[in-house]
Amino acid sequence: MLETIARAVAEHGLVVLGSFDVREDESVSLPELSWSDGSFPRSMVLVGAAGSTFWQNYAGSVEFCDGLPDPLDRWSRRIGDTIASLLDAMAVYPFGVDPPHPFLRWAHLARESQPSLIGMFIHREFGLWHAYRFGLAMRQRLDHQQSEPVGDICARCVSQPCLSACPVDAFASGAFGVRACATHLTEDDACECAAGGCLSRRACPVGAQYRYVPDHARFHMQAFARSWTS
Repeated sequence: MLETIARAVAEHGLVVLGSFDVREDESVSLPELSWSDGSFPRSMVLVGAAGSTFWQNYAGSVEFCDGLPDPLDRWSRRIGDTIASLLDAMAVYPFGVDPPHPFLRWAHLARESQPSLIGMFIHREFGLWHAYRFGLAMRQRLDHQQSEPVGDICARCVSQPCLSACPVDAFASGAFGVRACATHLTEDDACECAAGGCLSRRACPVGAQYRYVPDHARFHMQAFARSWTS
């Protein structure tokens, strides 16, 4: 089944970023995550973007071009709902509900990623260049083929260039200085960060081959800047 899911999401440029069995006491078993017969998911599959493999598909979509709010979330929902209906699964999203579904907790359970020194999760293969777009809650248990625990990825990095690459030292305090970052982007929309993506993120050597293409990077930086100023 995991291979079937991987093929289905690959048609949209997405990848399986991890999966895990659901125990009754785990956070995935929330009341809203159940079918009409009262049954709960037995497995969760995390689906998302790795690098810019999905970008061409998304950039040619109706959602990207229609000028309406939240185009990437709407595209993700359309793709997730379509795939879920084909697989008799339930699609869940990291947006649109309050409180949000605990995707980072789920990522930890999938054992493929962990928090990085700059806050965002780092994946053992894709580094900082991945993003969760939806989860597929499955009725059946799957053969997850989980990797061994990843260990501390950032601790193995001697130079840790991500901490010093930011031009406004947004990570100098040990926490993300969101105000400093957003101010830099909004005051100079032609800066290197706005044009090519976060310099601290780009400094990380893990998964460097998956760095976003310029159009993709600009899209996210512009969205972040808008969210701060709106």
